[in-house]
Amino acid sequence: MANCLSMLPNLESLSIMLKPLIRLPDQRSRQRSPPLLRAILPALIYFHFIGNSEYLEDLVSRIDAPLLVSLNLQFFDQPIIGIPQLSHFFSRTENLGLLTRAFLNFNCQPCIFFRPTGDEMIGYRHSIWLSWCELTNQQLSFMVQICNQLSPILFKLKAFSIYANSGEQWLQDGTDPAEWLGLFRPFTAVETLYVSKDLGPHVAPALEDLSRDPAMAVLPELRQVQFESSQEISVNQFVTARELSGFGHPLTMEYDKNFIWFEVI
Repeated sequence: MANCLSMLPNLESLSIMLKPLIRLPDQRSRQRSPPLLRAILPALIYFHFIGNSEYLEDLVSRIDAPLLVSLNLQFFDQPIIGIPQLSHFFSRTENLGLLTRAFLNFNCQPCIFFRPTGDEMIGYRHSIWLSWCELTNQQLSFMVQICNQLSPILFKLKAFSIYANSGEQWLQDGTDPAEWLGLFRPFTAVETLYVSKDLGPHVAPALEDLSRDPAMAVLPELRQVQFESSQEISVNQFVTARELSGFGHPLTMEYDKNFIWFEVI
């Protein structure tokens, strides 16, 4: 595939849609193959992929798209083995470094979406969208793994929104505050955190846990937390601990039951 793409220097838009059962040749046989040169797609702006993460990992390890501004990836599988090549691909794509906001939606098809403060760039919406087709009952731990592998684009983000609805079984079963802290850990530059109504009772205890170890390097630049709620959610210990910890940023809490997710990010 990469060799074929290298013969299309004027290609601006690429869509690849695979059937769920397509798999790559055995990894050992591919390792014995001679190394391939990375194909450069100098005009590619938009890339849409539907398939399994293994195929995408192999493809993005062999291509560069320096002008790419919009990336939409939909996976059939859950990439438990990791997505290191995708992470490297992001780091090689300069425009993707301009993203400043993230939106994480926990539902039957979990997705994470990134965009910059501005809306448009050379005719395409400047964004990354990753989603997974399979339902998982361990969505939080799964997204912790994914976000920690996406650190090349997370460390510059300034705003982070997380959403779920109360019907999700994994929420009804309860969550571990330590996992929420694991989710937040790669977002080292985030200044504003938006939390949906049904996640507030789960995220608040995690923030309170930070008060027991103020030196913990989780959300060190945080300045504002906004809960989708008309009632105050208690995170007083967290606020007090941050004020005393010397992080240097005053922390404000806001409660608003009316904010719209795709507007706040």
